[in-house]
Amino acid sequence: MESLRKTRKFLLFYLSIFDMFSVKKITGMKKAMTKTMTEALSIPAFTFSDSMDATALMALRKEMKKVHTNLTMLPFFIKACSIAMSEFPVMNSHIDNDLDADGYI
Repeated sequence: MESLRKTRKFLLFYLSIFDMFSVKKITGMKKAMTKTMTEALSIPAFTFSDSMDATALMALRKEMKKVHTNLTMLPFFIKACSIAMSEFPVMNSHIDNDLDADGYI
């Protein structure tokens, strides 16, 4: 435990010599950004996962890769997301705090 404290103390000293570690006052735009980014940490994140059979998709990619050698899965995912957002526009919406009391999204 003592060696860990000495190592940490040395590391902080070493970094401060080369100005790699220092405590500075935040003002202006950086202060505002820090405040909003810190507040954003309190907002819960939404995560969803599902499984699917992608055999046909992988076969299509393999066939298309003969012509487009650098083809990845990303274009397929982007297309799927754009189709889903067209069919379910509520997935691409946000709540306006000014209108929320009236129940609008």
